[in-house]
Amino acid sequence: MKYCKGIDLTPFAFGAKAETLDRVAPLLTQFVIPKSLHFTLADWQSNPASLLENLAQQFGGEAVIVRSSAQAEDGAENSMAGRYETVSNVPANPIELSNAIRRVFMSYVRDGSATNLKNQVLVQTMLSDVLMSGVLFTYDLNTGAPYYVINYDDETGRTDTVTSGGAYSNRTLVVHRGAIDAVRSERFRKLLGATVELERAIDDQPLDIEFAVDRQMRVHLLQVRRMTVTLKPDSSLLQRVDQAINQIQAFIRTRFAPMSGVHGRRSIFGQMPDWNPAEMIGRAPRPLALSLYRHLITDWAWRQ
Repeated sequence: MKYCKGIDLTPFAFGAKAETLDRVAPLLTQFVIPKSLHFTLADWQSNPASLLENLAQQFGGEAVIVRSSAQAEDGAENSMAGRYETVSNVPANPIELSNAIRRVFMSYVRDGSATNLKNQVLVQTMLSDVLMSGVLFTYDLNTGAPYYVINYDDETGRTDTVTSGGAYSNRTLVVHRGAIDAVRSERFRKLLGATVELERAIDDQPLDIEFAVDRQMRVHLLQVRRMTVTLKPDSSLLQRVDQAINQIQAFIRTRFAPMSGVHGRRSIFGQMPDWNPAEMIGRAPRPLALSLYRHLITDWAWRQ
């Protein structure tokens, strides 16, 4: 690599999942990357006993997660997210590790690459005391609009519910890229701050980030890859979005201003604040119900 005054001038190069984490780790100060070790199918086939001994020494007494790191994953055009096996909470002993590693390597048969000797397996420390985990996209996945989109689980304490599409995977926070300072939540502030640093480290490309935040508010980077979408952010789209936001803000300020004939110093917007006759007396009320409703409510009382 070429350096100039301590700055790496070489463009960041993505690799397989494990390789990308190795390459980005020295560039980050705010994300914590879990202790990990990875190896190829060729390594595993040549000397599995030595690898298992090394893993047991590295992770002795810890639970680990055994993850795929195939050459077909995390490409520029296709991420193949969730296609291969992941084995969680594996005790770091030779028998359990061997079974989990074999399961992951065997899952590569799904795309016909089970014999690719360059395919890897990634073994990481299994995080505990997880406050929140999920996936963050640095731009809107469907439009390329300038929003951080965070899909997260803050209930189960697990790290795989969002990526696996579990029952707790439907919580979403959307933050405009220019409004990070307006975020009040400490956990999301730390996550977004770490994300900004990560974007700068890898040339501001649209990213798909798998993360976890523990109860000490440490932000862990579990995976990072390129967003595989055809719509890319462009300056004209960013300008149109910001222009629309400014117009909405101006409209709301006008509506919140004092209004002649209306009590108070400002207005309040509400969702269904009016009386709803269909809910109270039905869509086809009897004459007595209709006349009572008119006399008691709609002729006068609803306005007060």
